[in-house]
Amino acid sequence: MLHNAEPRMQGSFEEMVRSYQMLFAQHIYESGVPSTADTPLRQEYRAVLGTQRVRAAEAPVIKSFEADCQHYRNAYIQDLYSNGRVNKVKLLEQQRHLSLGDGVVKGLVREVRQEFHYACDIYRDVYANDLREDGRVDSIVLSDEQDRLRLGLSIVRAIASTEQSTFATDKKQYCQAAARVIHQQGNLDSDTLRSLHLQFSFGQSLLHQIHQDIQADFQAHRRTYERHFLKLLQQESMLQPDGTFSQLAQDRLHNLRQTLGELNPALLIEFEQTTLQTHQHNRIRYAEEA
Repeated sequence: MLHNAEPRMQGSFEEMVRSYQMLFAQHIYESGVPSTADTPLRQEYRAVLGTQRVRAAEAPVIKSFEADCQHYRNAYIQDLYSNGRVNKVKLLEQQRHLSLGDGVVKGLVREVRQEFHYACDIYRDVYANDLREDGRVDSIVLSDEQDRLRLGLSIVRAIASTEQSTFATDKKQYCQAAARVIHQQGNLDSDTLRSLHLQFSFGQSLLHQIHQDIQADFQAHRRTYERHFLKLLQQESMLQPDGTFSQLAQDRLHNLRQTLGELNPALLIEFEQTTLQTHQHNRIRYAEEA
């Protein structure tokens, strides 16, 4: 870190070089490294020292300034990447110690925060993609990614918690949407699957497991409905003289279909008709035998 000095355009070349270095340091520590365009200060000293000497005088100042900026960046990164917060008092003291101007510090903070959010986004994408592939995460891969991005444990835990919650909500919505379709159609057609995949972006391994579970639930619901249907057939009070169900029995079956995922009656007609015909045939046969 270089310190300020009053401008001196007299004395030896060495003295004027040192004077320019101090003034140049004062400028860049306050405002940042200037562009290649000429500044009044640069023009003034270049007229006396020449372009080569001015550039040579600037080089160690810029190197010192960049090193001090990196020191501040490191201090800010250490706090921010650890837990997402910074110690403002400590950082203000660091800024004063390095003689960095507010404009310079604001630029450094903006850069570090952009890099931090980018690192969090990368880790979030890796975590989400891994989780959505099969419903599990590879702890080794995520640990390596955490180390590579230099993210603290509290940061990755917060990201994991958010992604797990989002995943659980999306999975529930997917299951509900798929269950509605299969309870109405009896299967999941390709258009429905394509639409759901675009909406939720689950991996094939996870989708296979979800579809198996949904299909198993659907078959269980059908068996439950058929079991209750047979029980109603066994109750004489639920049958009309022609052997069909009374209105009370029909209402109970309707309510049962809704509680079992709104089973489409069209999917049950064949079973119902066959069962009713068999029951009516048996009633006639038993009556004849009696």
